[in-house]
Amino acid sequence: MITVGAPALGARNHDHHDHHTVRVTDGDTRRDHDDRAAGGVLGEYRDQATGDGWFTVDVVADTTARVVFAVVPGPEVAEPVEVDRVEVTASSDRAAYDIAGLVTARVKVADTGVGPRVPVRFAPDWVPSTMIYDYTRWGPLYPTSNPTGGLYLWAGESYEVTLVGEPRPWVGDLVSLKGRITVGTRGESVPLDLSAAVSQAVGDVAVLVYGDVNANGAFDPGEALPDQAVTVEGGLPTTLHRGDTDAAGRYRIEDTPAGNYRVRVWHSSRWALPIDFYDRFTLTGDGGTTVEVGLVRPEDALTAVIAWDKLLARTVALPSDGCARTGTATRSSPARSRSRWWPRPRRSWRSAHPGRASAAST
Repeated sequence: MITVGAPALGARNHDHHDHHTVRVTDGDTRRDHDDRAAGGVLGEYRDQATGDGWFTVDVVADTTARVVFAVVPGPEVAEPVEVDRVEVTASSDRAAYDIAGLVTARVKVADTGVGPRVPVRFAPDWVPSTMIYDYTRWGPLYPTSNPTGGLYLWAGESYEVTLVGEPRPWVGDLVSLKGRITVGTRGESVPLDLSAAVSQAVGDVAVLVYGDVNANGAFDPGEALPDQAVTVEGGLPTTLHRGDTDAAGRYRIEDTPAGNYRVRVWHSSRWALPIDFYDRFTLTGDGGTTVEVGLVRPEDALTAVIAWDKLLARTVALPSDGCARTGTATRSSPARSRSRWWPRPRRSWRSAHPGRASAAST
């Protein structure tokens, strides 16, 4: 019989029981027997007496042979020290943007520290070139609605957000995303600094102002109106241009930012804008555009007549004075402006025949 002694040298037993195989070779039969020892510690074992990795036992009949073994000491491992540390990776989908385009930024935060989970937050730093975007897209990294909540990361975990925004139109050369990613409660933080170049397309604008004398809706030679005040406003970033038309009736603007514009003409009282005039236009960066402003005929030549397809007569009784008013009109030409019509007074049938019991309207 063989008894295997307990581990020595301060070896610790685990809560679970590991089984270790002890191979015994019978000296007479040369056969191997496998026995198991329970309650040991994982690791390398040696004979406590000899220090050998093999155990040699002299087995005597009717006696018990005992071998005491020990665990070989392993390397010492220091207790881990808690470290608050994050790694921040930020990128944009383009190296440069058009001022009217969309900016897409991706931010990844990874906990590379040691210890339990820690709070991770985004603290924004505003600069004039900060892009315009929805801050709620940060999610738990920027808990605006619940400051006590937010994101917690264990060591090895990460969190990624995608932000979509626009460059600020009044800062035309740069778009930025800046701030700090704080971690833990000891004030540790990592800066976030992402920037990209912004370019703007430009083009030329020519405003042609003319008086549509023949009312054909198009510019004809001799209809140009010089010295007319013109205002053009719009583009990205927004710009304002003021000036007067030249002898050819044109006001020119060069290298103005592309975008949507509004044009106004401060004309003299002898002219009027047509009813269907649309004062908006769009300038692209691939060249230029011409905006035509055709003013209608002078004010002193404007006439209008209200007309019906047949003669109309109507009598209306008024309670206050008992009189009625009737109006008639005929049409001679199309109307382009409003005119006033004053009907002439007329006595009613009742007032002309006060003694009658009944009245009729004509």
